[in-house]
Amino acid sequence: MDTLNEYGNQQIHLYLLSIIDDVDKCCREHNIKYSLSGGTLLGAVRDKGYIPWDDDMDIMFDRRNYYKFLRAYKKYMSDDYKIVGKSWVKRITKKDNPDMDKELGCIDLFVFDPVPESRLAAKVKVLMLKFLQGMLKDNNDYSSFSPLYRVLLFVTWAVGRLFSKRTKLRWYSRLSKWSGFSDDYSFVNIYNTWFDQIGRLRFEKEVISGYTDVDFEGRRFMSISGYDRYLTVLYGDYMTPPEQKDRKPMHR
Repeated sequence: MDTLNEYGNQQIHLYLLSIIDDVDKCCREHNIKYSLSGGTLLGAVRDKGYIPWDDDMDIMFDRRNYYKFLRAYKKYMSDDYKIVGKSWVKRITKKDNPDMDKELGCIDLFVFDPVPESRLAAKVKVLMLKFLQGMLKDNNDYSSFSPLYRVLLFVTWAVGRLFSKRTKLRWYSRLSKWSGFSDDYSFVNIYNTWFDQIGRLRFEKEVISGYTDVDFEGRRFMSISGYDRYLTVLYGDYMTPPEQKDRKPMHR
């Protein structure tokens, strides 16, 4: 664990491991398929554990298994755990987490949904989700945007004040599941993610059609069988670590 100490992440790594241990146990006992996601899955494949400088953990589901997990969580985990998330990204953490309000020490829960076959429908879906994200934000930081984007952000924020957060989140979920004007689709994407990432990538739906186990810090957790294609689309040459100057924790 010495490499973890180099970046000051050992404590958060152990805390997140205790959470994923219970999540994994719940999923296996109730036939719920999930997968390590993003940098967590990359770490499993490349390092057989955490990327040493990473300071969070992500998992992902298809929509059906996500709903199964939420039901199982309420019944079997809610005494000790809580799902938090002031926005469209939900996270699971322990009820004793002192940083819960900051949404630190949590495992992010991402969901795969269909990409409409029609390019126009796919673009409309992304634009509407971005508009909803603007409506859902409590506060906007305008400093990094052009004057035009500042106006657009203010307009979406102002429109958002007309509706309850519960209503807006319900719209977000329904739109995320929308497959366009046909139920036939070839690609999936994660739409409950950040503004600049929505619609940027897409994955063949076969990538999430099967599951396997991967090594992670001396444990075995679930992964999509198509992790190579997923990681290649996400990172390119994912087996080559970034330069030393780019190896920084993201949440500190």
